[in-house]
Amino acid sequence: MSVDINNEIHKPVTTQIKKVNVMSHFFKVNILSFVLLFKFSTCVFAHSVYLNGGIPNTGGVTNPVVLHSALLKVTIDRGTGLPYLYNYEGAIIHGADSLKKLPVIICKLNPREYIALNVKPESIKATATEADIFYKAIYKNVTAATFHIKYVLNAASLAITMENVTEYTGFELIESGMPDLATVREEDGGAGWLAHGRDGGEVVDLKDARPNQIPADAFFGDIGYVLPVAIIGNNKVECVMEVSAYMDGTKIAISGKDGYRHAKIGTTQVYRVHGGRAYHMNDGGPDVRGNANTPNLLIGQQSRCRLDFTGDRDHNGIVNWLDGAKIVADRMPPIPAKYFNDKFIYLVAGKYKPEKEPRTTFAQSEKLISDIAALTDYAPQIPLISGWVYDGQDTGFPSEDKVNESLGGYAGLKHLISEGAKFNANVSLNVNYDDAYKSSPQFDTAFIARRPDGKIWRSLDWAGEYSYIVGMAKYMPNWGEQRMDYIIKRYQIHDAMLIDAMSWHAIRNDWDPAHPASGYKNLVDGKFKIIDGFSKRGISVMSEHLRYPFIGRLAVSADGFGGGANIFGGKAIPLLASVYRKSAIWGTGNFSRSDPARSLFWNCRSIQWYSNSTNRRDIIDYYFLTVLPFSKVHDKGMVDYKQTGFRTEIKLENNSKITNDWMAQSYAVVANGIEIAGNNATYCPIDDNRIAFFSRDAKELKATLPSGWDAGTVAARALYIDHRIPVNVKINNDTIIVNVTAGTPVIVYRNAEIADQQH
Repeated sequence: MSVDINNEIHKPVTTQIKKVNVMSHFFKVNILSFVLLFKFSTCVFAHSVYLNGGIPNTGGVTNPVVLHSALLKVTIDRGTGLPYLYNYEGAIIHGADSLKKLPVIICKLNPREYIALNVKPESIKATATEADIFYKAIYKNVTAATFHIKYVLNAASLAITMENVTEYTGFELIESGMPDLATVREEDGGAGWLAHGRDGGEVVDLKDARPNQIPADAFFGDIGYVLPVAIIGNNKVECVMEVSAYMDGTKIAISGKDGYRHAKIGTTQVYRVHGGRAYHMNDGGPDVRGNANTPNLLIGQQSRCRLDFTGDRDHNGIVNWLDGAKIVADRMPPIPAKYFNDKFIYLVAGKYKPEKEPRTTFAQSEKLISDIAALTDYAPQIPLISGWVYDGQDTGFPSEDKVNESLGGYAGLKHLISEGAKFNANVSLNVNYDDAYKSSPQFDTAFIARRPDGKIWRSLDWAGEYSYIVGMAKYMPNWGEQRMDYIIKRYQIHDAMLIDAMSWHAIRNDWDPAHPASGYKNLVDGKFKIIDGFSKRGISVMSEHLRYPFIGRLAVSADGFGGGANIFGGKAIPLLASVYRKSAIWGTGNFSRSDPARSLFWNCRSIQWYSNSTNRRDIIDYYFLTVLPFSKVHDKGMVDYKQTGFRTEIKLENNSKITNDWMAQSYAVVANGIEIAGNNATYCPIDDNRIAFFSRDAKELKATLPSGWDAGTVAARALYIDHRIPVNVKINNDTIIVNVTAGTPVIVYRNAEIADQQH
């Protein structure tokens, strides 16, 4: 069966599992294998002769399998079943760098033993654009499992899947490895390079690279949980790899000595979760290893990755990482809700169990919301009330019936939610589905996940009470629908809410022998059902961290990535931002959330935490310097990227751009041809009738008089918590000139009538 590589990447694909008794099928299998091998070999031999008769440069392998399209030729080594060479319109990228056989891990069930094998193809079936490579894993002369790797070529794209897995009695297939599907070699010349999206993005020239590999994550192993994309190339061609199966590994490495460095990208195709490995349980203790009773969890999603080849795709004269990033960006799903684009979203810290007094009562929350409205000219807000249930933050869930009395109780919360409209605020709630607490009357070990050793999964004490991890796939069918209906009806929330932790651990296994669930099953049967369930009820869910499986499902993540350690010694690049700009909104990485230059470069807009004691000036500083300009450029696609010394320029669609001089610590933001922010100041249109002026320091700010405005009717107001003051403005040659004091927002209105309405 062929694979349509143009299908949406996030469409779930399930696999079928077959168990076969070795002895009863021994005779049939061997006779059948002989017949099939003869037929397949004859077919492939004829096909290879046909291809090699008219297509040169098949590489240094004898009798290869060659797939070809008008753009790309893929040479597959018959001895390994792995790609040997890619020829894109005459330009070359190498395939497998050193593997002679395919590494496979199987599990012998009785007694339990995990065995690493190296396998070669048993047979091959191929056409001009597809190849099926059949493998058999044999342990001590007994067949443990069979499967085949399928290659499907479409134009300049190659899809690679693992299919038709058959496990024989007493054995289970864990994974197969393809760690170097594509390789660029320094000794070939052509200025080879590697780019990846970890921590936001890095690109490195091979000649300057530090040999290294992307390390396994403590929680997710080799899973590319944020952006499973890597790009290698030279000055003529590049290869983009996207590992679209959520639990497959993403392998990225550079090896070799000076002059002979090789950049390699590949994948690990995971069929079952390895029950014999040790796993980080986020409980403050050592990693937990499985035992003889630990299930090797069936993933449930077909292993799949995709390689795309291109040259100078954007015709700017160079082949670079952005050519490949645009390929991936073009097939990313659009943001699922544009409702959040202009919203000022923040979390309000309520009660924490260990603390005697709440950080923010409901009455104080109303004052906070009112202050923000006054200081932002009633910008649309989404305050997310936290620590409101039971004894406060991280207590009480999954129950949501009891409101903390020290904050103001149920009546106080309902009043706060209903009053939000006066301030152009949709007051909503921060809840938790991943963590359960014994303070909840609904707590039941029946829906708590199990660790590899079979014990119930107790996690950390976040705020005075231990949390227990919910097995989402078994929780949702019995409790999920009622819970969603309950919170909406009881608190009358609408349009938006935040579910804490849900997207942080996108992949979370449940080793419950009675209800085994891989991270993929918990994701699809649990977390996706929460998001879809609230969506059907008119509510768009936000969550905590940016994660690849949630692209196209979550519009907003409170946290994200924006620069970090350059693993290979290269330069930081906004690769992640270039891919996800139109698909999601996310927060910062490991830098200050009040750094507008870096936030705008990395396309980050965090959901900040505020309380009654938060300095209001810090709040409006963040709103005017980051949130407002971000709202004008964040979803514009990246057209070009340039770095000259310490200066970077991100060119965006619709005549927009973001420039930074990192040495001079200066920046500028242009939206639709108009400069709207720079150097810790904003002079940004809010809508057709208003322009916001704000600066950290007292200075003169300028903005272009919008078309259709009458210079003689323009009015301005300086905004304070409890009053507004008229401000004199100058208009000279269609330029509005405003002198602002430090930290005081000034709004310039089309006319005085509009100015007087905005309060």
